[in-house]
Amino acid sequence: MQGTRSYLLYALARVLAGAVLRPGEPGAAIPDALALPKRERDAWEHLNRWAGEADVRAEDANYAKFHLDWLRDLHAQLARTGAQ
Repeated sequence: MQGTRSYLLYALARVLAGAVLRPGEPGAAIPDALALPKRERDAWEHLNRWAGEADVRAEDANYAKFHLDWLRDLHAQLARTGAQ
């Protein structure tokens, strides 16, 4: 599970720093996301959605900001629970 959390933290940090996450990248890194604990599964789902919605974000800055805030919160939650 630690490797999964590491990938999620890494991918979230990349997105928050402005990097592009390619569609399918979260699925390739974690193919069995349904087996993840809820918090990790939520992060995976939002990363997967983010990766596939570049066109929507480009047209709607409010949508992009909302999802970035959500990803920021997920990153904080995973980092906090990983340190415990």
